[in-house]
Amino acid sequence: MTFTITLSDLAARNLKNQDGFLGKSDPYCTINIAGQYFKTVVINNNLNPRWNETFTVPNCTNGEKLVMKVFDKDTGLLSANDGMGEAQILLNGLYPGAVIDSWFPLKGKKAGKGEVHVRATCQGVPQQQQFQPPQQQFAPPPQQGFNPQQQQFHPQQGFNPQQQQFHPQTGQPLQGFNPQQQFGGPHHHKKKDYDSSSSSSSSSSSDKKKKKKSKKHKKKKH
Repeated sequence: MTFTITLSDLAARNLKNQDGFLGKSDPYCTINIAGQYFKTVVINNNLNPRWNETFTVPNCTNGEKLVMKVFDKDTGLLSANDGMGEAQILLNGLYPGAVIDSWFPLKGKKAGKGEVHVRATCQGVPQQQQFQPPQQQFAPPPQQGFNPQQQQFHPQQGFNPQQQQFHPQTGQPLQGFNPQQQFGGPHHHKKKDYDSSSSSSSSSSSDKKKKKKSKKHKKKKH
């Protein structure tokens, strides 16, 4: 987990004077942390400076080393800035909301009894949340007017052998064919023809009998 550390209340005290009888030192402070560099302003003629600056340091992790160095600003063209000591602070046990507020002794040949102060406030950086779209269950829309119990299909593309019939002589498909009507028809007509012929023959024979009886009756009268 990474943190953002805010450095504030930067100050120093009991600094050793580097200018001797010419006056007091002109201190400033440099800060190195997490590969980043910061520098305060220069405060002239002061051995107990308060810089009143705030620096924000992102992308920090546990165990970061905070290095603070104090220098005396020299105005001469050929003179270098004199070191007044440094403090190395190990930032362990960081967590969101953690605060380190303390004085730390300066070390070095010219440090004397000098100290630096810093207030480090730790803020946690939340991890980026991965977007997960809501899971929605989609169901296919119901078919209007469809009833699986009513609509049935034959394996051969909806063919129904009970409905599709063929003419017995021509072999042509018949629509609405009824085998009882088709095959019962010829036999039924033949039976009718037979019945009609038999009835006509019987009627003719009865007529002949009637004629013979009438002739016999006439002969008896004569």
